[in-house]
Amino acid sequence: TATYFVLWRLWPRDEKLLPLAALFFAGAIYAARSRYDVRPELFSALFFSLLLSYLVRRRSIEKPTFGKTEIGLVLLFLLWANLHGAFVIGLVTLALTFLGDGVQDRFDKRSRVLLLLLVPCVLITLINPYGFDLWRALRQINSHAFAFLNEWKPPLASPALGLEVLLPIGLLCVAAMGAWLLNAQRRYAQILWLMFWVYSFGSARRHVWLLAIVCLVILASNSVSLDRLKKALRFSSNQTQAAILVLLTVHFFAGPLLNVTRARSDLPVALCAVLDKYHPPGRMFNGFINAAYLTWRCGNRRDLFIDHLQAHPDALIDDYQDIINATPRGLELLKERAIGYVILHNPRDPRLFSPLKDALQKSPDWELVFFDENAVMWVRRSPVYAALRADKNQYIPAELQ
Repeated sequence: TATYFVLWRLWPRDEKLLPLAALFFAGAIYAARSRYDVRPELFSALFFSLLLSYLVRRRSIEKPTFGKTEIGLVLLFLLWANLHGAFVIGLVTLALTFLGDGVQDRFDKRSRVLLLLLVPCVLITLINPYGFDLWRALRQINSHAFAFLNEWKPPLASPALGLEVLLPIGLLCVAAMGAWLLNAQRRYAQILWLMFWVYSFGSARRHVWLLAIVCLVILASNSVSLDRLKKALRFSSNQTQAAILVLLTVHFFAGPLLNVTRARSDLPVALCAVLDKYHPPGRMFNGFINAAYLTWRCGNRRDLFIDHLQAHPDALIDDYQDIINATPRGLELLKERAIGYVILHNPRDPRLFSPLKDALQKSPDWELVFFDENAVMWVRRSPVYAALRADKNQYIPAELQ
């Protein structure tokens, strides 16, 4: 909410223009809704909006100096570096602005102040519990672990983003580009922002919110160009506001209502009750999808093969991928690691099961002992799992016996 409040303050107080602005905001809010989660990324969205707001407003200052506002921005980067690793995007944005404004204004005093600001912003990020190692940790972005995560995949990679995301963010980009082109006073830095974030979104879908923020800032900065669009569409202020209110109301209430009323959960609750009852010995292999719940439910009582914290070394991701895909090496790893039981998410559609499920079902060394709509579990045909194997019939549907 604070992020959109900062962005809204950039728009001119034009009664005829505000309904159009609200329409752009509705599109941005809807396109980026998958990113609204309780995670440090919220800080980056807010700080990024504050940074862009500063870069836009500084153009109206007659005598640019390194003053209190710039000192505040340096302190903002100190917070940013200690709250989320995406502080780097702020530094990149500062550098792009210096480049664009410098070329356009022939590196005048205003541009030089921006360069003077960039240096302490970079240096202050070293004040963190890890020092320069924080920068080294950013190399993890190019690791196998990040490539494995859906949010770091391109928007069209499987599973592809739907039109409900691609259409509004695409329209925002087109509108931002059009407003920038039609403005005779356009700034080069802003097109560099747009190009960079379109590329970033094309590389990793998680950047959809930051791209939406950039589009809203560019639209606000070039709102003078929207007069033609406003006249062409013949906006009625009251009708537009009513339509936007209905859209936002449906969006914010429909999703939670469906979550409350749906009859089933995706969590492996029943399976964890079985684990608590039988306390199977040995080492576990678990899927990534249900890892968060297993971590919370099992605590320190069971070691998971993989957790949900997205900080895995490449070697672990390689091992996990080989096992989940049932490659010869993966099946051999099950023996080498002395895996005693396997827990996987049940996608409810047999076609979506991992190859590991078929390999375990066909193997004489493994036995299916639990199956419900959320999770499945196999154990080795070993005496240590005798109790589970003896009682498996109460957990296995008759058609799978």
